[in-house]
Amino acid sequence: MKILKSHVLSAVCLSFICAPFVNSQNANALDAKPVVIDRGFGEVLSANLTGSYAVKIGDSKMAARAFELAWLNDRGNYNAFKNSIKAYLIAGDLDKALKLAKMGNQKLRGSDADLVIANDEFKKGNLKPILAYENYVELSEARALYARHLKAWALALSGDKTGAIDAIAQKSGIRNIDKNAYFSRAIMLQFLGDDEGAKSAYETAYGLGGRTIIGVTNYARFLAQTGHKDDALDILRATDNVSDVIVLNDVYDEIKNSSKVSKPNGKNMASLALANIAQSIAYDNKSGSPLGELAMSLALNKDLQIIRIDIARFQNALELEDDANTQLANIDKNSVYGDIASSINSALLYPKNEKAAIENLQKSAKNRPNFFNLSSLANYYVASEKFKDAQLLYDKLIEQSKGLSEQAMGTKKWQLYFGRSNAFTGLKNPQAAIKDLRAANDLEPDNPLLLNSLGYILADNNVELDEARKLLEKAVQMRPQSGETIDSLGWLMFRQGDYEAAIDRLEFAMMLSPNVGEIAEHLGDAYWTTNRKEEAKLEWSKAVSLTKSSDDKARITAKMLKGIDIPAAKAIVAQSQ
Repeated sequence: MKILKSHVLSAVCLSFICAPFVNSQNANALDAKPVVIDRGFGEVLSANLTGSYAVKIGDSKMAARAFELAWLNDRGNYNAFKNSIKAYLIAGDLDKALKLAKMGNQKLRGSDADLVIANDEFKKGNLKPILAYENYVELSEARALYARHLKAWALALSGDKTGAIDAIAQKSGIRNIDKNAYFSRAIMLQFLGDDEGAKSAYETAYGLGGRTIIGVTNYARFLAQTGHKDDALDILRATDNVSDVIVLNDVYDEIKNSSKVSKPNGKNMASLALANIAQSIAYDNKSGSPLGELAMSLALNKDLQIIRIDIARFQNALELEDDANTQLANIDKNSVYGDIASSINSALLYPKNEKAAIENLQKSAKNRPNFFNLSSLANYYVASEKFKDAQLLYDKLIEQSKGLSEQAMGTKKWQLYFGRSNAFTGLKNPQAAIKDLRAANDLEPDNPLLLNSLGYILADNNVELDEARKLLEKAVQMRPQSGETIDSLGWLMFRQGDYEAAIDRLEFAMMLSPNVGEIAEHLGDAYWTTNRKEEAKLEWSKAVSLTKSSDDKARITAKMLKGIDIPAAKAIVAQSQ
């Protein structure tokens, strides 16, 4: 594939696989007035029907408002009440969930409502509601784990060490969450003064692959606090978390430059442990929306900016742009979290206003000219086809990176070479692009993105086709459902004259990625070359509608009018063999 914005901007934001109850684009309007689909059944029934409909289409805000309206008009309808609380938590609107929960009858309000009330009381120092909490059955596995850990901390803070350890030892049954939950257990054991137990729990979490930012950074701080500063720095150097490497580096510098790392107090340790559970849920893409747990943990400690970042990322993915911007507005702009917030802001702006998105990053890069901000800006230059600006900025970054560790840079060196290769591709300088892609592949072997990019550009320029085929076959093996990667292999087969096999691959690629114009263009070329001219024109027409670049549109439109020169195409194939 050529330059794809999904590849160019991949380093800017985490991409989560969003579970059901995704928000629709029109949901922000619902804050002002509930939307009810009236079918003549009366307001209460219509509101319930609207809520059920909203659940099916994945609009959590519409569902919450509709179910709330149904309950307000019929206070005996506790199914609507419970559904509204659940939907507000899925949308991450803890304030509305809490306000509604407090209006309900204590005996009838249900486990979600009781949990948000208990969380609020815990924040105020009142442990009784969560100490009395027992109804985990109605909760999802992930939320039940949060509730159990909240209760464990109430037990610990009230002096019941045995009860706290028993409560925190229970698991959710979801492997990805449970492995990271060992970090929270370690923080609890730290609080209880069991450093050996804490060390074992931290090692278990990390050994199982636990990589929440809160968990890893607290592990490093624990090691530094207990006299193992070098081990702490090694952990931070070794942890691979592309999206938040800048946070790991910030903690690295903090520990490296401090003679002593202080231990947080009990209340802060509780908030960190519970925030780690929320992050554990966020890191598991099969457990549903984590926004309720993230919001509850943030309520316990408003200074947890990494949780604000996680919330904003999910709200961005769920198209809750106003909500995401509200979170980002509360981030310290002169911090690493401000750098991440700026990148998310630009991701929100970019689809509607490329210029504003780039100006936002330019401002951040001027204010804090670190590798993260400058490389993010360079990425956006490429995505906006400002290829010369991108190349010059990457030149500067690559020169500055010489002699520096990736830890010191806060970014991966291969990403710099990959980014500049995209700039060179846009500047029609394939030789320079190939050189940079080889450098990137040397730094990051067996990365399917890089294998695909190098294989494609070799194929597209009819050079080293045997090498290109090996690269692309390996990339496809690693990503068998990637339409872009399969397209690259299909295009190589076309270049080698294996037209039927090429069409087979390109059709499969089009099925996997139906909205990528370049795949449609390639498929059209293959159809035309095999005398399937009407099908070719349909694919080229589709490609024109999916392509943004005016130059690309003109080239493809010319194919629709005149076709392509089959003898010339086959001569290129013969030349490459």
